[in-house]
Amino acid sequence: MDREAVRLTLLAEALELSRKDRIEYYAFDELDAFFDRKKAFEFAGALKRGFLLDQPLEAIMENGFFRGYFAGLMLSSDSLSYEKKEEMARILMERFLVDLKKADDVLPGMEEFFDSAKRFEKLFFPFYKDNYRERAKMDFRDNLLMYWCFKNREYYIPIILWGNELASFLCEIADKEKFEGELGEKLRKILPPTLAYYSIVKFAGYSVDINLPRAESITSSLFPMLVLLGNEKLTSRQLSEFIMSIAHFTTIDVLLVPVAMVAGGSDEERAKSIEIINWIYTLMDDSMLGLVLSLSSGVARNGFLYELVMSNDFANLFDRLKILLEGLSKDNLSSALAAIASALDEKEEPRDSVEKFIEYLMTLELSSGVEVSGILLSRKYGFEHEEFFKKGVNGNIYGGFDYSFLKKIARHTFSFLDELYEQMVLGYENRYRPEYIITNVEAMLVPSFLSCEDEEIEYSRAPMYTLINSVMELDDADEVFNAIVAYCKKYPYNFEFVNALMLVSAFEVDNVIKLLFDAAERAYGILSRIVVDKDGDIYLKGSEESPSNKEFVNLIDNYVDQLVTKKDYRRVLKVADTALPLLNLEDSKSLLANSLIAHWRMKDYKRLPELFEEVDDESDPKALMVMALMNYVNKEIDDAERIILNILEQFPHFIQFLLRNEEPTNEDFDKEEEIDYKHQRKIDALFLAEEFREDWFKLKGAKEWLKKVQKVFDEVNTEW
Repeated sequence: MDREAVRLTLLAEALELSRKDRIEYYAFDELDAFFDRKKAFEFAGALKRGFLLDQPLEAIMENGFFRGYFAGLMLSSDSLSYEKKEEMARILMERFLVDLKKADDVLPGMEEFFDSAKRFEKLFFPFYKDNYRERAKMDFRDNLLMYWCFKNREYYIPIILWGNELASFLCEIADKEKFEGELGEKLRKILPPTLAYYSIVKFAGYSVDINLPRAESITSSLFPMLVLLGNEKLTSRQLSEFIMSIAHFTTIDVLLVPVAMVAGGSDEERAKSIEIINWIYTLMDDSMLGLVLSLSSGVARNGFLYELVMSNDFANLFDRLKILLEGLSKDNLSSALAAIASALDEKEEPRDSVEKFIEYLMTLELSSGVEVSGILLSRKYGFEHEEFFKKGVNGNIYGGFDYSFLKKIARHTFSFLDELYEQMVLGYENRYRPEYIITNVEAMLVPSFLSCEDEEIEYSRAPMYTLINSVMELDDADEVFNAIVAYCKKYPYNFEFVNALMLVSAFEVDNVIKLLFDAAERAYGILSRIVVDKDGDIYLKGSEESPSNKEFVNLIDNYVDQLVTKKDYRRVLKVADTALPLLNLEDSKSLLANSLIAHWRMKDYKRLPELFEEVDDESDPKALMVMALMNYVNKEIDDAERIILNILEQFPHFIQFLLRNEEPTNEDFDKEEEIDYKHQRKIDALFLAEEFREDWFKLKGAKEWLKKVQKVFDEVNTEW
């Protein structure tokens, strides 16, 4: 998703929330003096038209979020003097720090999160000595504060709208004296939320109920660190100590930029980054460095270990490395060993030093990393241990590879660091200039599919999750419903509102279905305009990676579900035939199942074998059900029974519900709403039974056969 499209959408949401009095923010009156009023007016007008904002232009221009975002943009503009940029940055920085202090002040105490302070200590710090316990508590609280900021729109909107731009500019203007003084202390507070934003959204968000706009990528989120490490006025020792001071944040990959800079930077940058890596190794104690290594991404961790071994005598590292490696998981240890072996292969080390490493490998459980490392180094240094490492699961396979291919395997987890660094640099250098954004707001919002990498495409409208979340907080159910309906109409190409409506509405069903069908027809129109190049394939970027595509696909799925309910099977097939070739396996599950249902019920059996090739045990149960029905009709009874038994493993009550021998209790429905897995399975089994009852009852002998299958299942399964 285009970074600025997401941020502009969030700005529009913030303006709408301000108009509705659902959020208040500092007005930033002092910034007004720095703006080119003509440009600000032009930008506000484009926002108003592009997002159909109801505020007058003057009200938009006087809004603190508008001024903050516009000021952040102008920090990268050539039209302002350096002195004016510094003054704007100072104003933004002081407000940013006020916000963080406010968040810190209202952060609930640990006893509120964990029932009592005593339980909190017992859960997290039972083995800490007194002199470490207080430091560990402070680190824990810092991480909790980070999540707290991203759970509250009052704090995360500024972080997303101008945090990255502000942090990057401050890192650029820092010199040795400023960094040692007040600016360095302020950067220690400002950088963590901007650097952590990508990880919190991508990896941690769902576990703490955070649904945030995805403005940053893994590379753009690290722009401030890239600028900081590239700052020639700062020493490697200063930078290493700064990295140490923020290394306790579990959502910041502090090693990634240094190791990427070694791989892809200039000679001067490489030399400086190698010094930083070695300072980090020297200055951090075992517990802290072990924690950093375990929390780092695989590419950062393995790149760090590789460069460490490359720049030092291995004999001086080995004893401590063994201690650090003990803290890694089995999979992480495997790739870390391969990274170390890769470095030992690249350089010339005394044979006895490498032999100690080989002997260490032989004490470990065999894994791909152990096997590759052992075979590679045995060949490089002439040890007669290759046969030992071939005993592993993949040992014989690795043993059959030539030396050059083994080298590639050993470094494959971090071999793309140079490309990653290039992406960071190019991304930072090619950020949209303010002038481009100001004049192209409306063009950036046109509903269409945009090209990404690897022939993937992505829907251009960023989801308005912040607006939806604010609506969901309303106390009155009617008010929630009416607000979402209004946004469905106001933003007809933002399909997340219709999808949200499908989840919350229990009344006005006809109105909801009409809104769904209207939105889906618009979506289908956009989808059908995609032109597939004869020489290549085009795919929708997966929902896991693209929130906008997720909402688009969910809308299509909701639409086709309703088409099946209405028995409009021809329309189902038209939509499915258009969309399925563009979807990955995971995103296509529901649509594929409905396509199979349509073919089955239209007695169009010729296409089914081809479509069945896309079905496996992980497919939608509805797809498996159609396959079982077809097997039964074709008298492939054993195959039909196997499929139904697999379905019963997941939904033990399916046949009993289908035959109306049982029905769910009121408790099942109540618990299902509380997302209780056991009761949820029963409700899902009911829906599956009701969907296919008529299909089975039409088949001769099917009822009696299903009873027999149930008996077989009962004999081998006692769990339910």
